[in-house]
Amino acid sequence: IVSEEEEEEEEEITDDDVVIVETMQQEKKEEEEEEEEEQDVVLSQKFSQLSTHTE
Repeated sequence: IVSEEEEEEEEEITDDDVVIVETMQQEKKEEEEEEEEEQDVVLSQKFSQLSTHTE
């Protein structure tokens, strides 16, 4: 009986670990998306500067 209880506890712990890893990955994804958006803004600004130069 004791060994069964221990197994259950271990499963709970791994579930928690998985949830933690998933949330960390999600946060990382969101950060990367924000960085991409910033790059897009910078690119569009550079492009607009270029277009004004050629006029």
